[in-house]
Amino acid sequence: MSENDKAIEIERSADGVGECVPATILVGYVRKINEGRALKLSVNVSAFEDCSTYTVADGQSYVSLTMNAASVSKVLSGERAVTTLGHTMEGDGHEWEHERTKDNVSYFTCTDCGAAKVVEL
Repeated sequence: MSENDKAIEIERSADGVGECVPATILVGYVRKINEGRALKLSVNVSAFEDCSTYTVADGQSYVSLTMNAASVSKVLSGERAVTTLGHTMEGDGHEWEHERTKDNVSYFTCTDCGAAKVVEL
């Protein structure tokens, strides 16, 4: 099983046809500190090392982290003590397998959900 396989979750609709979505991994937690004047992000080093990165035009690399705005609002208001900090894994969630190439067109099928993709060469 490849690393990318670990990042795939399958959502099945009522008719049984699946849709692959990239997984969000738990990276850490967000909580209020200093009597509510600041937010503290606690990041698990091992989980952070597993995050994919992206590079911008000036050559600097970044990791994209996400937190639910409604949950952060609840932390700020005191309704919740903590919320999660996550990272959405790179890719579209599909594990594409090449089926065939014909007339400068390649056909792919997702091995998990059966979705199809056509790419002109």
